[in-house]
Amino acid sequence: MHLRALSLPLTILAAMERFGLFPSYSNPAAPKDLTIHIPGASMDYEFAAGAMALEEIMHYLPGVKTLNILMVGPWMEEKVIGAQSYDTCPPCGQLGRKRMIELSTLQYEDYRPPTRRHPISLSGSTLAYTPARPNGVQRSPC
Repeated sequence: MHLRALSLPLTILAAMERFGLFPSYSNPAAPKDLTIHIPGASMDYEFAAGAMALEEIMHYLPGVKTLNILMVGPWMEEKVIGAQSYDTCPPCGQLGRKRMIELSTLQYEDYRPPTRRHPISLSGSTLAYTPARPNGVQRSPC
């Protein structure tokens, strides 16, 4: 696996560490689901380079039972829209761990999952990762 593919899961893990979310997902005796939203995702980068590598998050966080990834953005292809289960490595499969990826072509502001918490919540099991904005403007790190 090359650096481009690993940059997405490693960035997510760094954000989780910064916000103190590691301890709640590190205990394999108390497995939890983890949902990560990726607004502005594209088929060419976040999906193509990162979809398979996102399993690395489960390898670093043994307390994650199901990893749910939501990629939302107008750059997704309509032919693959919806939630799909993706294979895991054999050790994760033997532990009953799952990886789900849901894709949507909507703008993130227009996406309102009916049964999920507010997507920018860091207090629950949802983390939002926002890639660089197309016009080059970055969010403030604080």
